[in-house]
Amino acid sequence: MKIMKIMKINNPVNTILGLGLVMLFTFVSCHTDQDNTDEDYIEKNAIEFNDKDWQVVGMLKDGKPNLTANKDLLLSSFNKNLLSKSQIRGNFTDVVLKPYKKDFQLVFRGAKYTSSFYVKENDSGKLFVNHTTTCTTTDCSMEPEGCIVTYELSKPGMPGTCTPCANGGVCTKTVSNSALFTASN
Repeated sequence: MKIMKIMKINNPVNTILGLGLVMLFTFVSCHTDQDNTDEDYIEKNAIEFNDKDWQVVGMLKDGKPNLTANKDLLLSSFNKNLLSKSQIRGNFTDVVLKPYKKDFQLVFRGAKYTSSFYVKENDSGKLFVNHTTTCTTTDCSMEPEGCIVTYELSKPGMPGTCTPCANGGVCTKTVSNSALFTASN
């Protein structure tokens, strides 16, 4: 009764009913908001995933990534664009798709440099690359998780980041408002 006097509540039955309604409303509101948030998240990711910064570079075949893009075109266009955007003469001679956690990386390799791009699979098994952000290194080219592009997919629209080299080496992030390479004619 002291609590009711402090709160100046005259009728305990009305108070209990009122609190019950507030709790029910809160539960229903939170449940409804969560459903909408999940739908909004999926929709935002779908829009983000299909915009101009992504292009098809491969397909999954028997669970393994297969590069379907024109390798020669990828190499020549990226070598040229990386030099003009970051003054890095990569001299890349090979490009491969590599698994990385739940996604993939498009990795360009040369005698000295390695550059990577983030790759995501869609529902039909096509592999899309974000061709506007790359991470390039000479210092940790052999590290499987050093100097690669990652995205926090729970925050659509946020820019990609480069993972640090475990050995403390230099990793250069290059971002462009246009494609850093061409995957097909």
